[in-house]
Order: sequence, then C-alpha cells, then structure tokens
Amino acid sequence: GHDPEVLKFTEVTPGLIEGFQDWMQDEKGNKGATIRKNRSDVRRILKLAEKHKLIFDDPFEGVKPPKKEKPKPKVKLTYQQIQAIQKLSLKEGSYEYHAQNAFILAFYLNGLRFGDVAKMKWDQINNGRLEYRMSKSVKPVYIKIPEAAQQFLSRYRDKGGVYVFPFLEGLPKQDKDTIETRISGELAKVNEAIKEVAKQAGIKESVADQVSTHVARHSLAMYLVNEEYSIYDVSKALRHSSVTTTENYLDRLGLQAKDQTVESPFS
Repeated sequence: GHDPEVLKFTEVTPGLIEGFQDWMQDEKGNKGATIRKNRSDVRRILKLAEKHKLIFDDPFEGVKPPKKEKPKPKVKLTYQQIQAIQKLSLKEGSYEYHAQNAFILAFYLNGLRFGDVAKMKWDQINNGRLEYRMSKSVKPVYIKIPEAAQQFLSRYRDKGGVYVFPFLEGLPKQDKDTIETRISGELAKVNEAIKEVAKQAGIKESVADQVSTHVARHSLAMYLVNEEYSIYDVSKALRHSSVTTTENYLDRLGLQAKDQTVESPFS
C-alpha cells in the first residue's frame, strides 16, 4: 500500500479530533468503547509530545469525549426545510450568506464536506460537472451539478477568485497546514452562522441550534432514503468505501434504506 498520511503534532487540532471521533462513529460505526480507546491512544502520544516540548497544549482539552449510551439519531432536515433555507434572501457577503450558499451546495453536490466546499476551485467545474478528488483516493469523482446548485454557484461566478468561495482567500501560503488551519477557523464561523440561517428559515429553535454544515450530508442521506433509493445508490452518492459503512452511517441517523430490488432475469 501507499504511505499513510503523516500528520505533524501541531496539525492535531480540536477540530481534527472531533472529525476523527465523528468518522469513527459515522463512517466506521465504532462503539463508544472503541472510540474512547483510540482516543486515549492518540492522547498518550500527544502527552509525550507535550513533555518533549514538541507541542505546548493538549488539543484534547477542548473536545468532549463521546457519550456512553446509544446516541440519539443525528439532526437531519427535511427537503422542505432545505428549500426554506434555499429561499432566504440574505445580505450579500455576510457570513450568513456564505453559510447559506455553502450549506445548500453541500446538499446538492452529494453531501460534500465543508473542507471540500471551501477548497472548491472554478477549474474543477466543467460541462456542468464538478471534478473532485476525495482526500484518500487518486481517482477523480465527477458530480453532476443540478440546476438548483448552479444558481448558487452563479452568485460567486464573477468574483474573480481561484476558489469558488472566499473562505481561503488571502492566505499567506498555500501549503496544506495553512489551508487546514484556515478551514478549521472558517468552519467554526460558518457553523455558528448556519444556526442563525436555520432560525430565519423558520426551523424551530431546538433543531436550528443543532444545525451544522455536516447536517447537509445527513439531510441528503435522509432525502435519498425517503425517495426510495437503494442502499447501493445511497452508498455511491455519499461516496462511501463500502455498503457496510453506509448501513452504519444510516443507522446512526436512525434511517434504513431498502435493499436493491433486482428484477428476475427469468420471466
């Protein structure tokens, strides 16, 4: 195989740890005990790094460990709620405006994660398709850009940047560290803003307060299940590595997709 990605100690931010926990829960379907074990293994290494003055604070300080009991299904928005967010008219250039656009595009572009939305460049968009490389794979994935998404892209079309969104503008350097640090910071701001946007869209406060950029992905999964897509199609849309991953993911969302219905080849 190829080398696993090497992380510098300083790259292990609270945001990265939360992402790691989410990934273990959502994509891997790990139970709380496994997550806590993996978490403490990583933390032990970081404590050593701290002792040897390689880092100066423990990034775990700001991260809540996963709860022991079976978690409540994660928040998802109905297609009506997505459309309500879509229809809002917000002040151009405000964080709410960018959050609305990033969220809606993430939903329509097969549940893209925020990092990939932030890194999206105009030269990846050709003939109505987004060419997109997942962080781990070499092969590009092509996502058809539906009409509803085109409209949101066009809001940024003539702004003259390399990136579609302004999140990564004015970076001192374009190396991985600088980009990831900026994405972490922008994600926090966008996650705050999207809660406000959800409230303005008339989504009740107890739900709106739990909305984050990741909810676009959860909501897409629910939409596909409700539209009766098979587990295989849902898996492909979410770009999971296996159908088992998708089953675990949907289970965490309190959803279940139907198996594929194959017509009998013998009539």
